[in-house]
Amino acid sequence: MDVNPASTIQVLTALNDADKEFDLLFEPGANHGVGKRKAVGKTSPCAIY
Repeated sequence: MDVNPASTIQVLTALNDADKEFDLLFEPGANHGVGKRKAVGKTSPCAIY
């Protein structure tokens, strides 16, 4: 994961406080970016839609 988990939580909290709808997707074993499946090390990218 390229982003510190605390930063992700801050974004999620801000979206929640602003009453915005969102989906959070974790892709364990995937590289950074959606659709790239080859893992390097212990990566767990996520995407917020």
